[in-house]
Amino acid sequence: ERRPTIFSLRWFAPWLPHDAQKKCKWMTLGGRYEPHPDLPSSLSESVVATSETPPISQVQLLGTSRPCSWQLITGEDTDEDGWQYAVDFFVRNTLWSRSLRCWSQVRRRRWKPQCSGPAPDADEEEDLEKVFLNMPTMILTQKGVAKQVTLLEVDIGEVPLAALAERLLQDDWQAQGSLMGMYFEEAGAWDVEVGPWAVGGAAAQVKGKVRSVDMRVPVPPAPMCPKETRCASTWHVVVDSTRVLLESVNMSLDVPYGDCFNVVACDTFTVNKETNRMQMVRTCGVDWVKSTWMKSMVEANVPPEVTKAGERVANVVRRYMASPPPLA
Repeated sequence: ERRPTIFSLRWFAPWLPHDAQKKCKWMTLGGRYEPHPDLPSSLSESVVATSETPPISQVQLLGTSRPCSWQLITGEDTDEDGWQYAVDFFVRNTLWSRSLRCWSQVRRRRWKPQCSGPAPDADEEEDLEKVFLNMPTMILTQKGVAKQVTLLEVDIGEVPLAALAERLLQDDWQAQGSLMGMYFEEAGAWDVEVGPWAVGGAAAQVKGKVRSVDMRVPVPPAPMCPKETRCASTWHVVVDSTRVLLESVNMSLDVPYGDCFNVVACDTFTVNKETNRMQMVRTCGVDWVKSTWMKSMVEANVPPEVTKAGERVANVVRRYMASPPPLA
């Protein structure tokens, strides 16, 4: 469930564009969130989304359809009602907290089917628990984007990883003289609204930081496309001793079929120990949230534009880090 604002105590089925299939509320969790396969097709999406308990009377188990009831799971990692809270619907368990924090935007809880008929054996019980295994933190991996393409490999120059990480982890991305402020300006973005970083609680255990950015951006000339579009995006920064990762998930809300997919771009910065020069590698994938007959055309047109955006990132980082202004 998601709440409208961090000040609200009312929760609803997920509704934001990037929530995609999670809008149906009742999910399974493996490498990604998927609608529960046993949701009755006879129920409307609104009925499913407003149900307070799983609207599933039978589940498929070992090739057999079994009647079931549902038991709420509570434990040390949940509150007394079974809820866990987070900034977004992450796959990795360490990103969730048992406590409702000021930054908590979403919540989830687990239900276990109690099936009629023969009791499940130990292997079945183990399979039920596997849905909450820890997963990698990369958004490309979390979203289960199978088709990932390396688009760009460029030299940035002699830039220390720590210096780049410090700029990307700034609280105010729109401050005068900030690296990301320079990037948004170079991209021609306006009406930029940058959300806060997730801090405290479970977010303190995250290897990286996540924040949302809403903005308007120009659209490259194309048939049927407007000159500009609203863009809803999520940005993710990961820093360790060997690399800095900058990921973005972007949905263009005003272009034709733009709400059918997210463009996921991942820029990995590393430093060659022999030359002491930084390299940037851009990887891209398309995360489909709705089906469309335009899929093949979109997948053909996205990489060239994402490559251009990657070149813009590389140029901005190269110019900015050549003579970075002092941090405030």
